Amino acid sequence: MPGPTFDSVAVGDDLPALLLPPLDSYENIRDFIACVTRGLVLDSFNFRDGKELLYAAQIAVSALRAQPRAAKSPGRPRKGETNEELDPPQSEAG
Repeated sequence: MPGPTFDSVAVGDDLPALLLPPLDSYENIRDFIACVTRGLVLDSFNFRDGKELLYAAQIAVSALRAQPRAAKSPGRPRKGETNEELDPPQSEAG
């Protein structure tokens, strides 16, 4: 089964860049870097474009690292401490 086809007149020289993965996860950034590197080796990108694309990947990694991480679960309380989420206050029954 053949892959997708593109109108080379409409797409022009931007075709290799259109096929790059989005920079939205570490895995995609890794794949993006591999694609750009291969494109440089095969002369699909000129050196300046390749340099700019790799810089974009570097910025994307920095942006991912700056995102707040998901909150950790409260875990087990230390001796003498209580964890209100795990141990809700007891109502006093008289």
